Amino acid sequence: LESLRDMPSKLIETSNRSWQNLKQMLLWMETDKANAPTAICSLADILKSALEDTSLSNDLRRKISIEEIENFLFRGDASQIGQVMINIFENAHHATKNNAKAKITIFAEESSLFIEDNGSGVSNKDLPNIFDEFFSTKGTAGQGLAFCKLIMENHGGSITCESKPGLFTRFKLTFPQLIN
Repeated sequence: LESLRDMPSKLIETSNRSWQNLKQMLLWMETDKANAPTAICSLADILKSALEDTSLSNDLRRKISIEEIENFLFRGDASQIGQVMINIFENAHHATKNNAKAKITIFAEESSLFIEDNGSGVSNKDLPNIFDEFFSTKGTAGQGLAFCKLIMENHGGSITCESKPGLFTRFKLTFPQLIN
């Protein structure tokens, strides 16, 4: 009964986030990439900001463990990269909902950020499609990971996923190194 009471607000929150993601995608597609405003970004600062985002539930925050963070700088849009992180956090939260010992581990090395969970995993059949627009294994619009891929590629980086169902899922965000 309690979960039903919270359902409308959670649906509104999800709808608003999807709408914001779609608006960001459209804005990015309409932007002249050569003249797009960018700044020098610190991975640690963006990660801190993403983890403090008010859209993240306390239950999700309790699952997160930050390990070694090798900070690095890159040129980009901190807000967009933060949204990529938030999307992956929320996917990990969803994947770990049935795990009493759920854990989402974040670490960084060289020019990559890793977000790993010990949730249900992604099947070998679905793994090649998870970044495709409109593909979803959880009944959503399938825009989240497509948005993440678009943002990472538009920043000159990449996003990949490795998963062993029942053991772990690990997302790797790779950024171009900042050249002075």
